[in-house]
Amino acid sequence: MRSSKGYSLVELTIVVVIVVILAVAMVINLGLVAGLCGTLIPLTLKWLRFDPAVGSGIIVTGLTDFCGYFFFLSLATFFLRYLA
Repeated sequence: MRSSKGYSLVELTIVVVIVVILAVAMVINLGLVAGLCGTLIPLTLKWLRFDPAVGSGIIVTGLTDFCGYFFFLSLATFFLRYLA
């Protein structure tokens, strides 16, 4: 069955699943991981008597990048059966 633009229902379903995977991964990464890391890492560095402004940037960036890739690839692997 074709839609008005010429895309099949299967193609549209695949696009919707990919969009959902990206949206969920972004919400988890930005809402949960970045929020927690951005709060807890400077507080921990201050508690350890290090300068939070100097050390937290690279740590927060590294953790959010790692977790973003992890969540995206995990969700993509989980939903792979719906794409096949």
